[in-house]
Amino acid sequence: MGYGALILATILVAGFVFVLHYPPARYSHKRSEGWHTYLHCGAWGLPFAFASFLLCLFVQWLCNEPITDTTQVAEAITKPSTNESFIIGFAFLTPVLAGLAGKFAHCRYYGLPGFTHKLLAILKRGAAWHKWVAEYNQKAAHRQLLTISNTVKHDPFENLIVHATNSVCSVMVTLKSRKVYIGMITNSGVEHGKLEYVSVIPFISGYRKEDDFKVERTVNYSEMYREIDPARLDEFKTVLPVSEIESVRLFDGKIYEGFQDIHQRKESCTDGSHI
Repeated sequence: MGYGALILATILVAGFVFVLHYPPARYSHKRSEGWHTYLHCGAWGLPFAFASFLLCLFVQWLCNEPITDTTQVAEAITKPSTNESFIIGFAFLTPVLAGLAGKFAHCRYYGLPGFTHKLLAILKRGAAWHKWVAEYNQKAAHRQLLTISNTVKHDPFENLIVHATNSVCSVMVTLKSRKVYIGMITNSGVEHGKLEYVSVIPFISGYRKEDDFKVERTVNYSEMYREIDPARLDEFKTVLPVSEIESVRLFDGKIYEGFQDIHQRKESCTDGSHI
């Protein structure tokens, strides 16, 4: 019996290991379902399987056990008894290569590990090195934001949520119950898969009137925030289920008040014309 199942499992595992560490692939993987999940892992695992296969061939050549033609390659895959060391090496090396590549990719998008500064201090490196690390981490954070934005660009709802989070814009969230929150989104959670919840620190809350759907403000949190320690703002965080959200829009207080004034003047002129 050949090791076909083991080779297939090795490719899938390698792809999964790499996907976990590589943000662009992980964001897409979290949104895949059914067989697409396996195909996605397999597609990312194939390059590492090929690289591992070549390395195993090279090691066997060094060990004076060369595989020189396609017949021997087929025997290595279908008849493991003829070359078990090749199969075992392949199954071990493929996920290792994927893990190493994933770690490097992770640093590219999440920056260098926290112990980097301590390591530089131990090695007595100068301020220039610390500055380089800081700049690298800043660029990595920017790459991460761009990647998330590109991942959700085809979903209008998630795209708006990510834009509001990254640009620190205020939003107006209307729930199906007509409850309204105006505030700042603290964490989109898009990187963990399809959005199910949205966290908001509310500045104002209220509701939409049943007759004309105008927003009636009931609580102004901003006045309270001025009197407390900014570190305590997270205590006012409100988690909203996406399934209960009716609509979301970017909110600018000055523009909103300007539109309200225009609307009220139009209503006044309309009422006056009927006198």
